[in-house]
Amino acid sequence: MPPAPPCSGWTEWGKWLALITMTLDHVARYLLVPAGHGQALWIMETAGRIAFPLFAAMVAWHALYDTSRHWRYTRRLLIIGLVAQLPFMLLTGGLALNVCFTLALGLMLACTTRALMREAAWNPATVLRHVLLAAVGLFLWYAVGPRLEYGRDGVLIIPAFMLAQYLLVNYPRLTAALGCLPVCWLATQLNDSTPALFFTCATTLFVLVIAARGGHDVPRLPPRATLPRWLWRSWYPGHLGIIVALVVVQ
Repeated sequence: MPPAPPCSGWTEWGKWLALITMTLDHVARYLLVPAGHGQALWIMETAGRIAFPLFAAMVAWHALYDTSRHWRYTRRLLIIGLVAQLPFMLLTGGLALNVCFTLALGLMLACTTRALMREAAWNPATVLRHVLLAAVGLFLWYAVGPRLEYGRDGVLIIPAFMLAQYLLVNYPRLTAALGCLPVCWLATQLNDSTPALFFTCATTLFVLVIAARGGHDVPRLPPRATLPRWLWRSWYPGHLGIIVALVVVQ
């Protein structure tokens, strides 16, 4: 009997957890701490460090198992990032690019590399196109990486997650374990403090355990509890806009 295909039900739980922890992090970072509530720093160092590895893992999983329209997926991330960029800049007071650009560039590099590796016929025109896209992606990674939220390591963690998840689902455990080393190492580079490092790495390992089981051990959310697409796609720019308004009121 062939193994069951990977199940993406865990991502519905992941979406809620990622959005809630991201919102808690931003409320603490841009509202509570500047207002003098220094005790809110612990939110940023703990729950706030769960969101990014979850987003990265879900982007990689969806690209592997839920869509073949990778460029459409990348374009959607870029559009969300563009909408969110103004409130993000107003909150950060700089020229950094928000996390959607980090995820989009990581997805671009991951999918281009995967397409090159899977090009069975090695059609010269197709290979050349993917090589050029990979070159553009690497140039952007080097040139724009320092301005991206989570930097160059944040970009690389998406292809690293994709590699680990693919190996965990399709290859023996020793091979898969070796394939998890890059993403585990990158997770240690995203934060400096011990609590933040612990929560980031724990989230990364938890997602890898789910991938090792093909996502089958996570119960599905009831349909009524799943996030509507419009809310999922609008939450990031929407909550940043609300925080900007609250900062102005303060």
